[in-house]
Amino acid sequence: LDLPGDAPQGRGILAKINATIHNPSILQIELGGVNLSLSYKDKHLGDLHTDNLFLGLGATHLSLTGILRPEDVLSAGEFFSAYMGGHMAVASTGPGSCSHDECPSWMRTLLHTLKSNASVPGYQGPPVLQKLDAQQLGLTLNSDIDVSMNATLAVKIAAPFGFTFAIERLSADVNLSFGGQASLNLDIPLSTATWDPGPAPGQGVVTVHATGINATVLNHTAFAQSLKQIVTGPSASLVAFGVGGVTIVHCLLGNLMISGIPIPGLAVDINPGLNSIPGMVVESLDVLGGNANGLNVALQTRVPNPMVVHFQTPLF
Repeated sequence: LDLPGDAPQGRGILAKINATIHNPSILQIELGGVNLSLSYKDKHLGDLHTDNLFLGLGATHLSLTGILRPEDVLSAGEFFSAYMGGHMAVASTGPGSCSHDECPSWMRTLLHTLKSNASVPGYQGPPVLQKLDAQQLGLTLNSDIDVSMNATLAVKIAAPFGFTFAIERLSADVNLSFGGQASLNLDIPLSTATWDPGPAPGQGVVTVHATGINATVLNHTAFAQSLKQIVTGPSASLVAFGVGGVTIVHCLLGNLMISGIPIPGLAVDINPGLNSIPGMVVESLDVLGGNANGLNVALQTRVPNPMVVHFQTPLF
């Protein structure tokens, strides 16, 4: 399945399909030029054409071209979600029609009754979500299990689409791993995004500021180690695994939600780290009282934070 670009005059999305038809019978037939309808869950996806439909014995390889113009955005979103998630999507073809005037009536009747399932294998190309840049991470630690977050993320995307689109919203459900162990799960709600298209079709960077991220500690030891590395080290590196979803905007498709896009282990680099808080300045020191055991003092300090991570906690 290849979607190389937009059809002329805004008629839809160009489609190129290489298919294999299995013929278990002893009958082979040449039908000539044929038009076929493509649908998913009984909703029209588009129309395809082949110059010569020849059904030979066994497996027949067929090249089809056409235009996709889905009638239903929800079923189209399910179709593309299955495809982009690497799963098999079962569409259907038919009814068909002749593409030439000399077609005999018996062939017209045959094609009109023709309907078949079409199994579309899931996308197996390079990762769609290619790079994750954490521009800002806000972490609130209320207890061992009560963690909340907000974040500004820039995600580099390379989709296998040649048609023009923009990404309007983004969501994700990811586990952050440190030292080979999943430490924190982040459920990032569907959030408004900005789209910066890249130099090639299907490429670009989507930036999203997400609030209300539901954070769940999966492994307290790994989570503590990751925080220790962020606070005391010059840098820290986490790895994100999970799935993401995007809402793409197209002039004909409208707002198409594609979910279940694999996140195959993207590096989340915290660089620089806090590096044991160098440069902390005591701006004032007040002696409030004391006794033979020591003094009670109040400090006001200024702590520089060069990181993209900022956090607060009442635990100290």
